[in-house]
Amino acid sequence: MTSEPDARLTRIIARHFHDLQGLNTATIWMLFAAGGGVWLATHDEAATFLSGLVLVLGGACAAYWLQGFYSGRFGRVTIPESRQRIGLAVFVVLFMLSSALTRSQWATSMCAVLAIESAWLLIDCWPYRVHQVFVIAGAGAAMQVLGWRATTGPDDIARAIVLVGSSMVIAGLADHVLLVRGMRMVRDRQQESLRTTENPS
Repeated sequence: MTSEPDARLTRIIARHFHDLQGLNTATIWMLFAAGGGVWLATHDEAATFLSGLVLVLGGACAAYWLQGFYSGRFGRVTIPESRQRIGLAVFVVLFMLSSALTRSQWATSMCAVLAIESAWLLIDCWPYRVHQVFVIAGAGAAMQVLGWRATTGPDDIARAIVLVGSSMVIAGLADHVLLVRGMRMVRDRQQESLRTTENPS
C-alpha cells in the first residue's frame, strides 16, 4: 500500500515537474550572480559587458544541454496553454502590485515577486520544498540592500543580484535532488506494481 507522504510527493512532482528541474534555475542564477560579482570586483562597464556576453552564450549552451538531459532522463510534460496564460497573468499582477508598494523600483519589485512565489511553493509543497526559505531570505536581504528607494546605484543592484542568485542556486540544486528522488520513487513503484501483476500470488 502506498503511504500518504509518498502519494503526496508524487502529486507534487506531477504539479511542479517543470519548476523542479532545478539545474536550469541553478545555472541561470549562477550566471546572474557571476555577472554581479564581476561588476563588484572590477567596477568596469566594459569588463562587465564582455563577461555578460560570455555568460549569456554559456547559459544558452547549458540550457540546451539541460533540456535534453531532463527530457532524456525523465521524459516530457506539456504545460496546457491555459495554465501558461494564468502563470503569466499572476506574474504581471504580482509585479504591478509589488511595484506600487515599492515606489516602482523594478529591482525591488522583482525581489518581492520572487519572495512571494517562493512562499507559495513552500506552502504548496510543504514540507518537501522547505529550501525555498533560502530564496525568501535572499530576496529579503536584497530588498534591504536596495533600500526600498525609487532609484538605486549599480553597486546595490549587483549586491542584490549576488544575494538572490546565491539563494536561487541553493534552491535549484535542492529542487533537482527532490525531482530525482521523486521520479526514482515513481519508477520503483511502477516496477513493483508490474511485478505484482505478473506474479499475483
